[in-house]
Amino acid sequence: MSTEKAPPITPTSASREERFLAWFTANRTPVLAGAGALAAILLLTWGFSVASARKEAAGQARLEAAWNAQDGGNLPLAASEFQAVVNQFGGTDAAMEATIAVNQTRLLNGQHQLAVEALQAFVATNPPARFKASAGRALGAALENAGLPVEAAAAYESSSQDAEEDFQKAEALVAAARAYRAAGNLEAAIRVLRLVISEYPETASFPAAEIRLGELTKDS
Repeated sequence: MSTEKAPPITPTSASREERFLAWFTANRTPVLAGAGALAAILLLTWGFSVASARKEAAGQARLEAAWNAQDGGNLPLAASEFQAVVNQFGGTDAAMEATIAVNQTRLLNGQHQLAVEALQAFVATNPPARFKASAGRALGAALENAGLPVEAAAAYESSSQDAEEDFQKAEALVAAARAYRAAGNLEAAIRVLRLVISEYPETASFPAAEIRLGELTKDS
């Protein structure tokens, strides 16, 4: 009868699930605390997103009422409604659009200096490009009406740089040329008109740029 002993049985490596269970048991308190914190952050983020969406929707509805008042010819009411959007829905796209609109209404009412100051302050906040471009165009118009063509030309050129569409860029440059011409800076006016002709030939501003450039260079 053989007395040879069977080889000892070595334990197999713990499975991945067993190792995770052991780690979780040892670290249960910090893990649960971390999970709770993450859940709280996600809940707060979701709540903020919902609140922001509701605020934007309410601002857009109020903005639409302001546009309807303006379309109906009631400029005082339109200006009041635009300002209400700015005051009550700050930080929304509706409020930024209303900021530009209320200052355009001021221009129609001859309040040029008030519009200049408000638009300069708005542009200084560095809003998204589409709003900054529109504000720059309005600022240029306000500065022109205030008798400041040099500053107006600079505002128009900045607006062209911020604009997202070619037709907006070209329109702003043609306006800049007008302001430069009013300021007596014909060289700058010619420069921006040539830029329209070379860079934006497919826009509606191209024919006007050609005509004005011809007027400025006919004797050269």
